[in-house]
Amino acid sequence: MHNGISRRSLVALGVCVLSMLLSACSDDPTEQNALLTPQLPFIEMAVRESTIVATGGSTFKQPVAMNGAVNLVGRTGNYTASMALAFYSAYFPTRDTVNVLSATLYLHGATFYGDSTGQLSFTVHRIDRSWNQATLTLDSVQNGFYDASVVRGTYGGTIGLDTEQVAIELDTTMARQWLATPASTDNPNMYGMIPVPTASATVVRGFRSFENDSTGWFPSVRLICRNVAGTVLDTATYYLGVDTFIGNVDNLDSDPKLFYVQAGVVYRDIVNFDVSFIPKGAIVNAATLVLQGDAATTRVNRFAGDTAVAAHLMQGATTSSEFNAVGVSARLVPGSATMYSVDIAHYVQLWVSGSNYGVLLRTDGAREFQSFDLVTVWNHLADASRVPRLKIIYSVPKN
Repeated sequence: MHNGISRRSLVALGVCVLSMLLSACSDDPTEQNALLTPQLPFIEMAVRESTIVATGGSTFKQPVAMNGAVNLVGRTGNYTASMALAFYSAYFPTRDTVNVLSATLYLHGATFYGDSTGQLSFTVHRIDRSWNQATLTLDSVQNGFYDASVVRGTYGGTIGLDTEQVAIELDTTMARQWLATPASTDNPNMYGMIPVPTASATVVRGFRSFENDSTGWFPSVRLICRNVAGTVLDTATYYLGVDTFIGNVDNLDSDPKLFYVQAGVVYRDIVNFDVSFIPKGAIVNAATLVLQGDAATTRVNRFAGDTAVAAHLMQGATTSSEFNAVGVSARLVPGSATMYSVDIAHYVQLWVSGSNYGVLLRTDGAREFQSFDLVTVWNHLADASRVPRLKIIYSVPKN
């Protein structure tokens, strides 16, 4: 080796150094051999619990586009519903000289609201202006949306099987316009049709929409046509398009002591709590919102299978759209038919550290866009045993 150091000496030196390192690693950690000795302050926390009641609230009607898996048509009590429907124009061939012998609209049942022995009755009218199923609301159909003077089809019947198919014979003149006019995205003849309930209707029917996962449930129209010479007869069925429904009920919130959570129209609510007594540095461990429902006025369809109410954090002072899109579900307490509860600790924590605009209550899940379900809960004006409550557990530093 160079510099007079033998290979044997180097090996011995390496073994010695390795032994020292292993010996040091096997020692128990102490303040002397620890890499760092942080000096972290320890803050003692006091846990407190408070139950408060709602200090305010409101019920308001909010026009919302439905565009769900079920469209409603009919009338029951003060509720009415009409369905807007249009088949894609690009799927219709251009056949200027064809004679349309029959045009039949087929709809598949899914739900109903009201008396199952009642009368389902509606007329079909041609829509006169362009529309979008993602934005169409009750406000959109008030003036000039469809031609009410000309009936393009009629239907009358009772509720059959849940999944029954109903057939509505349509005006062949309207159907011929679909074939005689070149396809266009802004063609007045292709705006579609709207079934509107008649005064004799006493039940609302839910029909499956184009939003279903099977084309077998889609609305469809069958055209039977014959050429001018009378030599060729053909039948074609079309089942692709767009649809939605427009629901309405006026003066629903007749009891000032109730919150009305109404699907399909829509009615929503805001409930307010004053948490200013909680110090800003507090940690909110849990906050259970408790709502007491009113069984006498709640009307939930048997097809729903759920009565949950969604609670959303309000993010602004208006009642239109300033709320967190992701909500939490207030569900019935096990063993209770009327008491709902949900933890909203995250909401309360934000109230403590910032602005407090309350909690929005709405129909939970897809039911809001395809049903007439109504859940009522007592509000801040109710008696002490039924008013909304908020049980808060929070931690604050000890003095």
